[in-house]
Amino acid sequence: MEETTFHLFSEEDRAQYAPLKAAIDQLAAVCDGARRRDGAGFSGVDTRLGHWLARLPLAAWPEAAFERAWKLAQKYARQLKRAEIDPASLPRPRVL
Repeated sequence: MEETTFHLFSEEDRAQYAPLKAAIDQLAAVCDGARRRDGAGFSGVDTRLGHWLARLPLAAWPEAAFERAWKLAQKYARQLKRAEIDPASLPRPRVL
């Protein structure tokens, strides 16, 4: 199986994903660690990854994290829309 490779090395490349980082930060801000079934934040399976991405500055995200963050944003699209973040407008990482 061929492994996907991302090439987002420069700060300029990473800067275009600031809206994606903001979406992850928003979800983490309302997440209680999946203690309650309240429809806010990440579900149990995504809690660790989501909070880890929120804690890391964008410059420290590993390259593979960009696609995973984008997928999280799409998964939690309804919550992001309620927070006035349009998941469809978030930049998807370039897969080479």
